[in-house]
Amino acid sequence: MVSTKEQERKALEQIKKILEELGNGSYVVTAFKGCVEDAERNIENDFAFSMKDRYESEANRNRELVEQNTKLNRRVSNLEDTIRELTRQIDTIEATNEEAYNELSAEYTQVWNSVEEANERREEAERLEKLYEQEVIRLKAKLYDLLVKEN
Repeated sequence: MVSTKEQERKALEQIKKILEELGNGSYVVTAFKGCVEDAERNIENDFAFSMKDRYESEANRNRELVEQNTKLNRRVSNLEDTIRELTRQIDTIEATNEEAYNELSAEYTQVWNSVEEANERREEAERLEKLYEQEVIRLKAKLYDLLVKEN
């Protein structure tokens, strides 16, 4: 036999009265927290909600979240390993770059010094060339004087 909504309401009122008589510290009252409200909504709206179904649904959702969290923690751990490896590679590359920079810097300094030295030699050679040209002119003039005086 299926009960009517009115029969359900009367039964719920009796249950409420029993729960009120037991008082707030009662184990039964504690177990029924939220159930009376669910029953009222179920009667009025033709629903079939229950605390047990909600609990089981939340327990399943909690298990799913724990699994997701475990997977995410593994992923985070893998990403941290990847970050450590990439950091190590970056450190190696930076050390290699610094070494190469120091070598190139030394080579540049050496080439620069060579260029400076070559410029100094060129300037000295140009100075000597002018001196030799002047000496040649002086000797030619002296030779001319000697040739002209003998004749």
